[in-house]
Amino acid sequence: ARSSQREMASWRAAGAALVLWHAFLYKVYVGHSLDHLSRRSGAVKSISGATGSLFEGKAVRRFAESERLGSSLNTSKCSKESSVDRGPSCRFWSVVTTIYAPSQSIWKQTALPEWCTVIVGDKKTPAPYVAWRPQDKNRVVYLSPADQEALEQTLPFIASVPWNHFGRKNIGYLFAIQHGAEVIWDFDDDNELKDSATPIFSAPKDKILARIPQLNSTVFNPYPSMGAQRFPFWPRGFPLLRIKDNDTSDVVMKEVEIESSTIGIWQSLADNDPDVDAVLRMTQNLPMQFASEDDRAVVVPRGVFSPYNAQATLIMKRAFWGALLPITVHGRVSDIWRGLSAQRLGWDIGISLAFLPPVVDQFRNAHNYLADMDSEADLYFKGEELLAFLSAWSSTAPLLPERIEDLWIQMYERTYVELQDVHLMQAWLHALTCSGYEFPVPT
Repeated sequence: ARSSQREMASWRAAGAALVLWHAFLYKVYVGHSLDHLSRRSGAVKSISGATGSLFEGKAVRRFAESERLGSSLNTSKCSKESSVDRGPSCRFWSVVTTIYAPSQSIWKQTALPEWCTVIVGDKKTPAPYVAWRPQDKNRVVYLSPADQEALEQTLPFIASVPWNHFGRKNIGYLFAIQHGAEVIWDFDDDNELKDSATPIFSAPKDKILARIPQLNSTVFNPYPSMGAQRFPFWPRGFPLLRIKDNDTSDVVMKEVEIESSTIGIWQSLADNDPDVDAVLRMTQNLPMQFASEDDRAVVVPRGVFSPYNAQATLIMKRAFWGALLPITVHGRVSDIWRGLSAQRLGWDIGISLAFLPPVVDQFRNAHNYLADMDSEADLYFKGEELLAFLSAWSSTAPLLPERIEDLWIQMYERTYVELQDVHLMQAWLHALTCSGYEFPVPT
């Protein structure tokens, strides 16, 4: 009974904190900085009345049809210098970008046998940069800013990626693909592999035992089902209005045997400092360890979305096309937008997202939570409408690149991304085609 009372008190305290925090959000974004929110979300039009206005996600601009690639992608338009010869060829690649000196996370990853790593530097990355032991140097590539500028001559895609942005990772994805990647471990410099852990979850197996949530919702919060020790507790990118919706998290799991080839993305949870948004960080106690005795994958069913990140994520070859990070939104929004759009497109080719218990501990680099909240504004104010849009979206284009282009154009028209991202996506599709990547065919 006492435990139940404590739990109820915890819930009430969390609820009260959320209410207070929502009031604070209103003051900051509506009362204090109207112009800022209008610029970020297009939501607020008036300061009169008792409340603000909501972002509606409607198409408010048009992309020029003459600029579409459509079905024009083909290798005849590729230059002979459209790939990079420098670097090893590996089946297993890990990709990271950093502005810090080599972290323990990077040291551990570069020491893994059979793995190659590409580290994408940025203007703020300290030099010289060495994150490998002499015996491992043939499996590790550091792309310095000077290296990347030189590569722009042969890979125009690189010139599309801005400096001092999380999106520099995009260059690493392309580099790995051009150097034999069959899987890509997409990780952050503060997400450290646990001792004896490996990023390969079940790729060699034909079938796996998994759990699939039985839902009455189009969005799923995997954290409670996977042993979260705080309540409520949700991943970054989860819509705030769904936090108290039990249909998104209090679910029955169906045990199934599935083909591992149907999983395009494997998302590892993170212990210690899990990936959550600023609202949760300021209303819940951290650190936290997930405590689940069930180590089977949790597979998100078709028709349902779960946010996933670019911090501890294994991308399979059939999903390489979906690795691209948008560059006209903040880095704390970029990987969430990427993941939601990739999930929707994944339904068309029969691949799913799966979550697994933590293989990493996150020792988060220093952040200011208020600054994080500011950078996550689009998640809070646009996320719900993006989910509704993606749920309703469909395409009859026969080829996947056409569907990718169509979806990103529609996201631009609804102000989720800017025009530069559409052009980046087009350059990405062209670069993948010229690299010999074979896009899956919609079914």
